[in-house]
Amino acid sequence: MAEVPRTTTVLCVDDDSSFLRLMQMSLELDGYTVITENDAQAALQLAATSTDIDAVVTDFHMPGFSGEQLCAEIRRVKPLLPILMFSGSPQTIPTQVIRTVDLLLDKAEGIPEVSAALRRLAA
Repeated sequence: MAEVPRTTTVLCVDDDSSFLRLMQMSLELDGYTVITENDAQAALQLAATSTDIDAVVTDFHMPGFSGEQLCAEIRRVKPLLPILMFSGSPQTIPTQVIRTVDLLLDKAEGIPEVSAALRRLAA
């Protein structure tokens, strides 16, 4: 899958607005430009049409249009866009979903691990 550029704009998607704000602040402190979205369908529209998004960080469990659907659709329209998925229960995520993402993280590992994971993708 694709390499994350050094100057990175990250689209972060989560239905939990508080967690999303914390992730945005943390990633911005680490030098990332962050676009947030709490609706997966709106995030898909952004990912599909924007040339500025270098990576997507998404939750798996979201109401309505799920993280699984989001990742599958992003892979369809932008197959090389790096995707990092996190979940509070990663052991329950089906194998076919795991195959659509570059990295899967346990939400319990915390937000700093997201930044570290993005750096690993860029290495």
